[in-house]
Amino acid sequence: MNQKILRLKKPENAGEARKIISPTSDMFARYLLAGEGHRLLTESFINAVLENSDDPLIQTVEIKSPFNLADWADDRETILDVKVADSTGALYDIEIQNALHRGFFNRLALYWAQMYAGQAESGTPYENLCPCTVIALLHENIYPDMNKPHTCSVTVDRRERSRLFFPDSPARYHILELDKFELNEKQLYTVDSRGTQEPVKQKLCRWLRFFKDGAREDFMTRYGETDTDIAEAKKTYEDFISDEQARDAEFRHRIYLMDRAQEQSDARKEGLAEGTRKTTLTNARNLKRLGVSDKIIAEATGLTPGEIAAL
Repeated sequence: MNQKILRLKKPENAGEARKIISPTSDMFARYLLAGEGHRLLTESFINAVLENSDDPLIQTVEIKSPFNLADWADDRETILDVKVADSTGALYDIEIQNALHRGFFNRLALYWAQMYAGQAESGTPYENLCPCTVIALLHENIYPDMNKPHTCSVTVDRRERSRLFFPDSPARYHILELDKFELNEKQLYTVDSRGTQEPVKQKLCRWLRFFKDGAREDFMTRYGETDTDIAEAKKTYEDFISDEQARDAEFRHRIYLMDRAQEQSDARKEGLAEGTRKTTLTNARNLKRLGVSDKIIAEATGLTPGEIAAL
């Protein structure tokens, strides 16, 4: 079946769903990382990211944006991120982007600012504000000059880059670019301007491999996967695509996004058409003011004699 047509067709079974619902699809990703009983998977994924950047691991997490499929089946929210707090009070926002949008970095900064400022709403003293971390998993490349799939940002002194601007940085951003990730665990990536090459650490490698290729029915055996967290994530995926309600929720959300994109496209076209119309009328008025004949104005602008007479 033509893939484009299949994407517009509601998947009737797990086999069809496997072709269009990936582990990074909106509803499933939210279900996986914020669904009831999946707290340990969320903790495992965050720790995999932190370990890969040599940051301290977290001990336990609390899901601040719990996801219940029955409640969200008719949801039309376009941004499905996951908000998490660890045992120290530090906050995490996990966002999975299947397509980049303009203002992506500004949006990440806004997410961080909302989390950080939200702590002050309860009257928390400044010294007690906890750090906040944003983790963004992308399909597209956002740093074309680097081939590493994991980029971590902290604020440093502009003149002395080895010195942190904040003694205990309140803001961290982790960008994971799936298109740069190779499924081979031993793959080396150039991680800095000195040409240092390193592999992605094993735990994060396994998570990225699941997100990139976990829709394969033979995923576990193909890669000889033995990690219990990944096995649970894979089981969760298989259960999701086998569930009619889950497939329907993902399909309806996908259709909503397509409808919204079409509405935005139509609005842009209407705006352009209106702008072109105004320019044409302005040009016609100027020609008429210069004494150009209505016949020539009509030929130059495409306006009708009635439209020109009304100017």
